Amino acid sequence: MADDTRSDDDLIKLCLDGDNDAFSVLVRRYINAIYNYSFRFGGIHVDHEDIVQETFIKVWKNLPKYNLGRSFKNWIFSIAHNVTLDYLRKKSSLTFSEVNDLKGDLTDNNIEDNIVDPEPLADEIFENKDGQRRLSEEIKSLRPIFREVLFLHYDQGLTFSEIAEILKISLNTAKSHHFRAINILHKKLSAPK
Repeated sequence: MADDTRSDDDLIKLCLDGDNDAFSVLVRRYINAIYNYSFRFGGIHVDHEDIVQETFIKVWKNLPKYNLGRSFKNWIFSIAHNVTLDYLRKKSSLTFSEVNDLKGDLTDNNIEDNIVDPEPLADEIFENKDGQRRLSEEIKSLRPIFREVLFLHYDQGLTFSEIAEILKISLNTAKSHHFRAINILHKKLSAPK
């Protein structure tokens, strides 16, 4: 049986050698993160269990193609991103422009593309449950690509370079999406209720 403390690469090597328990460890390690990702990214438009299941099926099938030494976390989130996009396309629950937005195919190049991270949201927002609930509601109202960048950065702890790799967008675009999302949240949360 595979040891839960082993690195992702060690578990993948065991999987490739036929150890199914090692794959089970990887599933347990990432299942909640992938589920949360599908919820934040796809919202009510997707069946989250289907997304998770399809993601792990694709991981299993493509494991022999995985490059050891590369970030497995980035790789699995890239797969989850593509599975969610495919699901949304098949369900046609979003308009063409919304799906393109989710893909990160935004072409507006402006000064914000070169700005580094703005200040994080004020701590006062998180001090009470009402503030947390309001923040959660405002995040839900953001464009899907903005929600996705915020989730990957804050919930998953990924860098903007990793986010850019997962979403197949430039580093500056990832930073720009983050900057815009934070600015929108600042404006909405500082406005009177």
